[in-house]
Amino acid sequence: MRQKPNFIIPEWADWVLAFAAAGGIWLWMNSISQPTTSVSITLVALVLKVVIVVVVYFLVWVIIRSLAEPSRLYGQGLKILNQEVKPRLDIVTKQLEALRILQGDGIANDVQTLNEALRLTQDDIIGQLREQNGIPFFNGMIELRPKVDALAKLVPGHVLMLQKPSLVENFADKVAENRQGLRGYLEFCQDMAKRVSSGEIFSMTTGARMLSALVNVLPKGSTQ
Repeated sequence: MRQKPNFIIPEWADWVLAFAAAGGIWLWMNSISQPTTSVSITLVALVLKVVIVVVVYFLVWVIIRSLAEPSRLYGQGLKILNQEVKPRLDIVTKQLEALRILQGDGIANDVQTLNEALRLTQDDIIGQLREQNGIPFFNGMIELRPKVDALAKLVPGHVLMLQKPSLVENFADKVAENRQGLRGYLEFCQDMAKRVSSGEIFSMTTGARMLSALVNVLPKGSTQ
């Protein structure tokens, strides 16, 4: 299984390298410029230098950010997986074991549904996403996280109701509602697993990443 990239370009490297490139261009242009006594020519040359330096700064910043983005997002995706998704899946797994020992109508189907949902989540979704680069992995964790969180809240209550039916009014209706939620999560997993396997989701072209990075650089007011 793929592990976290060995090296992640730090956030400060974006602007430091961009500043260094812009500074280098400025020094180079100064070294090749010819002295002149014309004020207008001097002002035009200065404006052109400033424009070129600004363009170089943002271009280098965007390129470095785009190149570093996959490794950074992979690390962020691992953080979401280890700190949020996995602990909630552990809760569901423990509740599944408690569910297995219960008896009653529909419980066998609950076990089967939940067991298949967990298998898809762990193997066909998380397992496959970890083999891909940082962008699909991170975006996949973002999509999976709220679903797993909802499941971790649903299953303990469902198991408790099955263990102690007398604690709940409208027992049959609430159990039916919970089972619909379990089936809904399974259907989500089946759909997401197909999309992960086909590679049709979570991908973003380099050009789109660069555009996104550039938009983040621009002042908020400039987009209005």
